[in-house]
Amino acid sequence: MSVLNFFLKDFGLGFLILQMRRTHGVGSQHPILLHQNHVFGTLTAGGLITKNIKKRFKNTIMTPKKVYCLVLLLSAASVLIVFSAPYLAYRDHPYASDQCYHVFSLLCHQKPERSFYMWGYPLAVCARCTFFYVGILFGMLLYPLQFGKGVSFKVVLVFGAPLILDGVSQLFFRESTNEIRAVTGFLLGVIIPFYVMPRFFVALGQK
Repeated sequence: MSVLNFFLKDFGLGFLILQMRRTHGVGSQHPILLHQNHVFGTLTAGGLITKNIKKRFKNTIMTPKKVYCLVLLLSAASVLIVFSAPYLAYRDHPYASDQCYHVFSLLCHQKPERSFYMWGYPLAVCARCTFFYVGILFGMLLYPLQFGKGVSFKVVLVFGAPLILDGVSQLFFRESTNEIRAVTGFLLGVIIPFYVMPRFFVALGQK
């Protein structure tokens, strides 16, 4: 049964029971109301969503492994697009290459002088962003080693401090290099999954 089908079913039944309670009274001996707790569960404070739908939604949709696989897939896809942009341009597929660049145009300045080149063309994002995405993917691959165990925000700040210092300092009195940008981007990216994923699972009620 699709998510939409069981949601509509449970939502509709919960609404019907709520209306019957209003009509017959909470203490009514109506057969449907007497059977309600057994079949549908206790209504929540909102009165419309039952425990049944929560349980079925939880078991059907979001499990930690499914969420992890989805985020891992998205991370891998991002890195693939970054490296596909110059390759497609090299293979004379300008439209496909332009779309790869366009995907990241709102996320990165894409300055050629701050980007690494492959096949004679710049990557889809700058050096820092490239290795930030690579770092996230690497962190996602390492995350199962301590699945469910996260790091504090202080740890994120430690890993992100070089990026902040490099980014701020180059605005005023020095010019950074692509190699430094890459290292600092990777350091922040690799720690992000260990901070975000456990909290994401908690927010979904999976932990």
